Amino acid sequence: MSNEQKHIVRLENLKAGYKKGRSKISLLESVNIEVHPGELIALIGRNGSGKSTLLRTLCGLQEPLSGNVLLYHTYIRKYAISERARKIAYVSTDTIHAGHMKVKDLVALGRTPYTGWLGKLSWEDNAIVLEAMEGVGIVDKQHEFIDEISDGERQRTMIARALAQNTELIYLDEPTAFLDVINRFEIFHLLQYLTRDKGKTIIFSTHDIHAALAEADGIWLIENKNIKYGAPEDLILSGELEGIFNTEKVQFDQRNASFTIKKIFGDTIGLEGDESIEKEWTAKALERLGYRIEKDKDKIPSVHVLKSGEKTIWKLQKKSGSVELKNIYELSLHLRKMLN
Repeated sequence: MSNEQKHIVRLENLKAGYKKGRSKISLLESVNIEVHPGELIALIGRNGSGKSTLLRTLCGLQEPLSGNVLLYHTYIRKYAISERARKIAYVSTDTIHAGHMKVKDLVALGRTPYTGWLGKLSWEDNAIVLEAMEGVGIVDKQHEFIDEISDGERQRTMIARALAQNTELIYLDEPTAFLDVINRFEIFHLLQYLTRDKGKTIIFSTHDIHAALAEADGIWLIENKNIKYGAPEDLILSGELEGIFNTEKVQFDQRNASFTIKKIFGDTIGLEGDESIEKEWTAKALERLGYRIEKDKDKIPSVHVLKSGEKTIWKLQKKSGSVELKNIYELSLHLRKMLN
């Protein structure tokens, strides 16, 4: 099979932005990328880099400044709105003003491209709506009003509406915004399930870089009006992520794929004990407190992590003697007193 047959979306020398008066403000230039069926793509970049603008351009809701967006090998501008709605589902960041609607009614709006605004749902339409709610886990909420459910459930409802459109391609703008950590990871897991098990192709923007690196098949990284793309691991190993997001105060850890605040270390301290998860987290705590760890067994002060069965003791050795502590919090308090 040729590459021409494989892609579902293709960007050709795309220039995206917006018009301000008579001026054209460019956010992205010379973008050439292909998206293949079944991919989960995370779009990341700094605030104002053009993530939302790009998604609206891909949907056909916003005209490109130049270049082309092809959907199924056809220029997207050639599709009628009704035809496009049967091929693309889009979930924006706009606030939902539908408190008077029940969950099922909002999800059923996804069938509008097939029924029309005044169309009555057929048995098949109702079955698709039910399947969409089952797919995102909100069947038990279907008779509740939108303003009575949680933020996470509301986001699932919007994704269910997109699923009810029965399109192969779904775009989502910040689907995990304002959600707590549990709901964020559940949404990411849901997106992965939709691509892996349901064959959907999904492109979503996010600021949750850690989760995106863990779950997405590909990353589109916006930098300097261009997009660098590849597998998450490729962008980590190449240093692209580190180069974009490193600042004077924040750094990207390639090994752990995480962001940390750059520390200004003061005093040094020793750390002893058998290798264990307790020792690893003790090291993180010491660095958080501004200590640089030295591997000198005779170093004073030093911390000894002592494990006996299920019990752990932290022994702080000082010039004046030693003290045994029952947790890292107590250790932190003693070390702060030493610093003062």
